[in-house]
Amino acid sequence: MTPENDLNRLVQQLTRQSADSLAAHNPAGNSKIQEYMLERSENDAIHISYQEEQTLFNQIRSGDLEALEAAQSLGSAGDLNRLGKMSDSPLKQLEYACCSFVTLATRAAVEGGLDADTAYSMSDLYLQRLAKCSSGNQILLLLEEAKFGFAKAVHDLHRERSRISFLEQAKTYIMAHLNKDFSLASMAKEIGINASYLSRKFKEYENIGIVEYTRRKRIQAARNMLKYSDLSISAIAQYLCFHSQSYFGSIFKEYTGMSPRQYREQEKVTDFSRGSAAET
Repeated sequence: MTPENDLNRLVQQLTRQSADSLAAHNPAGNSKIQEYMLERSENDAIHISYQEEQTLFNQIRSGDLEALEAAQSLGSAGDLNRLGKMSDSPLKQLEYACCSFVTLATRAAVEGGLDADTAYSMSDLYLQRLAKCSSGNQILLLLEEAKFGFAKAVHDLHRERSRISFLEQAKTYIMAHLNKDFSLASMAKEIGINASYLSRKFKEYENIGIVEYTRRKRIQAARNMLKYSDLSISAIAQYLCFHSQSYFGSIFKEYTGMSPRQYREQEKVTDFSRGSAAET
């Protein structure tokens, strides 16, 4: 007897034991289940494993498009033969499989962070299209589209969160270095990201470059210092890394429409309790 035959006999024996155990716990309601399990065992029909199923939905849950592309297509003949028999009709078999998949993929996407309303809306639209499928090939194509659709939605969400994370880190770095000279390279190194990528993405999402953003924040800080402190204009310019008072004055006027001296004369707060109340 070959090792393969030994394995088949072992699977059949374990299946019968499972059926017997099931019957012992609920002898009245499980005769059909016992018969079905034994029939599948006799026909060497092995159901897709829970671990394989979880691997697929974990890839959707994490938005791992590369892993999905590398894996075997969900609609392959091997997988379809291991889904269990849900209908005598091959078309209905595929329809039920696709419906089950969309339901589970929706949950996986939500667990991966996708907004529930978005996930359920995607599910509704996929199932509406499923109802209009008239061939097995259409259903298989829809199933593959749904698999990658849910995964891409999660992938894009995670990428957006990552974007927000490093942009906020960049803004925090700038605010902490308004009184220090720094370079794009030093900031990118601190954040742990490529400098040219940071510069490009910052401008793409903020609609302003890093240099311009930094200058605006420095002018904003200068306005507060002119308004609330007695520091000289030259001291403020030096503190905020403007390399000359004249340069500071020209940039300040560009943003405010007046010179630093004019701004101080107009906005200077001597009664700080009044100034605080005005700000709130």
